[in-house]
Amino acid sequence: MCNVDENVIVVKNTYNEIAEFFPPMLCVDNSSVEEVQFMDEFLSLIGNKGSVADLGCGVGKHGRYCASKGCSVTGYDISEKMIELAKQNNDEFPMKFLQVADMRYITSDTIFDAVVAMYSFIHLTVDQAHQTLKNIVNYLKDGAYLVLTVYNGQRNNFVDEALAPTRKIFYKDYTEDEIRDLVESEGFEVKQILLWNDLDEITGSNDDVDFGVIGIICRWNGRKRNNE
Repeated sequence: MCNVDENVIVVKNTYNEIAEFFPPMLCVDNSSVEEVQFMDEFLSLIGNKGSVADLGCGVGKHGRYCASKGCSVTGYDISEKMIELAKQNNDEFPMKFLQVADMRYITSDTIFDAVVAMYSFIHLTVDQAHQTLKNIVNYLKDGAYLVLTVYNGQRNNFVDEALAPTRKIFYKDYTEDEIRDLVESEGFEVKQILLWNDLDEITGSNDDVDFGVIGIICRWNGRKRNNE
């Protein structure tokens, strides 16, 4: 386990150090077929248009994919280096706005049609995940969609970061029931859950651990917001 914000500080510092390894490796071309199909299923629900918040956007892999389909995308990431690289790689199908921010505390002048959080909640504790969802609903239209991917497993601790041997990184894995309970407790209706093996060059499993991915698509039910 970790102190209240220790994991957030460690994740930020680690991603700042390893950011240089991500482009161009972290791109749609290196995604598994299942991951792309999952994103396409989500995009079909919002009509391949609308405003999207990408939480933990990294160098912009999923945000730019949404933009390529016609969405207006705002990307947030706690790592300054990741945002810097996202801006450098933002020429084709650009994301509209990129900001260094802790996903738990984002603010926005835009009320979004959807939220994408691909492989970002994996670095939050359960309490921090609840905190993030409680905040983001203040910036969602009624009926907006949330799409999440997390790892299917049992980790809830710091591990060595493969791309930086002197660094640690925090992972919180989920079971299908755990991720369902998380989103439903914050007012989201689960529309679809998919499981697949992660073959992405960066986020995928290594020789020692065979990770599975849980992808979940949810819809905001429009219950009373925290600021009302």
